[in-house]
Amino acid sequence: MSYGGFRGGGHGGGGRVQKVMVQPINLIFRYLQNATKVQIWLYENNRVRLEGKIIGFDEYMNLVIDEAEEISVRVSSLNMVHWQGAAELLLAIARKDAKKLEELIVGGIADCDQRYPCGGVMKPVILICVERRLFELVEVLLNLGCSVNLGDSDGNSALHAAVRLADSSCVLLLLDHGADPNHVNFSGHGLVGVTPLHIAIDAGNIEIAKLLLSHGADPNKCDMNVGVHPLVRVCDANITVHFKRELLCLLKAAGGKCPKLSIQGVELNQLNCGGPMSLKQCCRAVIVKNTSFRNKVLPITPKSIRSFLSFEKRD
Repeated sequence: MSYGGFRGGGHGGGGRVQKVMVQPINLIFRYLQNATKVQIWLYENNRVRLEGKIIGFDEYMNLVIDEAEEISVRVSSLNMVHWQGAAELLLAIARKDAKKLEELIVGGIADCDQRYPCGGVMKPVILICVERRLFELVEVLLNLGCSVNLGDSDGNSALHAAVRLADSSCVLLLLDHGADPNHVNFSGHGLVGVTPLHIAIDAGNIEIAKLLLSHGADPNKCDMNVGVHPLVRVCDANITVHFKRELLCLLKAAGGKCPKLSIQGVELNQLNCGGPMSLKQCCRAVIVKNTSFRNKVLPITPKSIRSFLSFEKRD
């Protein structure tokens, strides 16, 4: 919400200023109508501001500014207390000083939910600590109420990082403090539009997949890049057949399923949310565990397809 002030009471405008709640969009529209020159503060660059007149919105609802100029802000006019606190916070992390970290946050000198530049990406403190395996500091931050789901500028959360590190203790700690197992990133590490569960599947990490599913991870959530369903992700993963079998059973037990389709009279599952795809490679994940077929791929037949879709384990 934004607030607009006005003076009321006595002659000469000597009354007190009253604050009235105004919707941000209404305030922006007022500036547009009056062709008022505005100054826009950039979220990730405190040293530059944009000044100009609002003339509308583009198709993505971004502000369109006319007569725009870049205004450089002098360092002396910045909030130096904020930058000093940020420097001390990062120094405490580098020194693994949990006590100092707590003092800075409790004393209001530093903000634990602020993003800081790290490796070319703006990252929250908790994500920096997870990536550096500073799990004692992670616990301190969580106990102080640090936002567990705040992502970096690529959308990666602390839970994404913990799953990549394959650290089940850290994953459980984050989940117990409310980490969202269905949080989707939008860039970074070569994986776009994925949840922590997708990362665990790619690595064949059954223990972490169990933790995520037990804390509400969606077994049917496709990635946001090409729409690959978790079941297909298991089949495509570069992991052993044993891990594929365990993950498929795990996803089914958690409610994993796909829309049905029929090919040559055989009822199949459409395992790709982005469109139909061949189930050939998926069916090859089913291995017959007996002496005559040990370590051999089950032939692609209606029977083998049904076996795959029901996730049957053969003794």
